[in-house]
Amino acid sequence: MTDRTVRTAISDRVERVAARPWLTAVTLLVAVPLALLDVAATAGGRAGLHAQKLADEQAAAAQSALFVAQELRQLQNGLASVAADPGFRAAVAQRDDAAVDRYLIAFRALLPPEVMRVFALDQRGILLAIEPPAPDTVGKDFSPRDYFQGVTRAWTPYVSQA
Repeated sequence: MTDRTVRTAISDRVERVAARPWLTAVTLLVAVPLALLDVAATAGGRAGLHAQKLADEQAAAAQSALFVAQELRQLQNGLASVAADPGFRAAVAQRDDAAVDRYLIAFRALLPPEVMRVFALDQRGILLAIEPPAPDTVGKDFSPRDYFQGVTRAWTPYVSQA
């Protein structure tokens, strides 16, 4: 069928319906509520889809938070084990920066690539060693920093704000 044929067929039907006013009234009484129901169902469907998408995103965020918390616990445990190592503690106490640096190099090799730096501070907040090396920062005082303040409150592992 061509466009013209379709338009003619539609036009003929409209004329026939218009010739019967009662049929027009019945059609409107049926078609209008159906159209309104369709609009309401479509809007309700969109709301349902939006709610499902939001629930899916919340579930994914919760899973991500659990994963990050687990990773942080593992990092804290690793840091605590290095800090408790008698050889590391002796190197820090004797200010043997080369030995401290060797510990940091070995420890960093075990860390995920997202951990960009590891460093050791003495009990006053003075930087003893850093990996990868940054010689201009060794010997500087980091005691005012949040991470140092957090660790020294109870001398336990501390994760500062990102």
